[in-house]
Amino acid sequence: PAALAERIACSGRLCVIEEHVAQGGVGAMLAVWALNAGIAVPRFRHLHAAGYPSHLYGSQAFHRRESGLDAGSIRQALLELAQVITSVIARRTDFVGHIGGDDFLVLMRSPDWAIRLVRLVETFSARIRSHYKPADVLREGIESVDRYGQLRRFGFLTLSVAIVDSRGRSFQSVDEVAEALQVAKGRAKQIEGNALWYDGAYVERNLLEDPALLATLGEARTGDLDTFLDTGNFDTHCPAAVG
Repeated sequence: PAALAERIACSGRLCVIEEHVAQGGVGAMLAVWALNAGIAVPRFRHLHAAGYPSHLYGSQAFHRRESGLDAGSIRQALLELAQVITSVIARRTDFVGHIGGDDFLVLMRSPDWAIRLVRLVETFSARIRSHYKPADVLREGIESVDRYGQLRRFGFLTLSVAIVDSRGRSFQSVDEVAEALQVAKGRAKQIEGNALWYDGAYVERNLLEDPALLATLGEARTGDLDTFLDTGNFDTHCPAAVG
């Protein structure tokens, strides 16, 4: 536009800001345009992201694929999570539902539900590493340049599990259970990394930081637990809802 050309000619300044493009973008096009139009731009600045550890430039879609954040990679990660959940629950006593997106609902009546949930987090954390590049696994995270050109480190995908224990409580409706789960979910998401936030009648805590539970987990034998659960002998008075 003539107005733009006049302002650039008068000020001698031009600053172009764009994302992830060093060459072939708007900045390069404007530089060629100014040259062909005979407009001197002594103070020309081109700001863009410095690239990624792969030293490649591309579109947002390209970098999502490179970082495992494209739709296909996310879908595969969710499928992996669903498979892990169904592998750790007791099928005769527990129920798994998919609410949508990355939200799952698990109704548990198995007596060792806490052990199974710890197993869920540990198994998923181990399996999700296969979705990352070997170099990222070695450094325990992804290093990437943000839109401001700053190198940042991002951790691996984690699980935030909210647990509402119905023992010692009297829920009058499904809405009350959903509300309690929503609150517990908010507490779980406040914890950095994996979390098993437990909301009981008298105590709230992150089970992953509970020494007594971890000790019990170390003593438990998976085969014996599964055999016990297959008999159908479970405590019907201690269900837990997991979101």
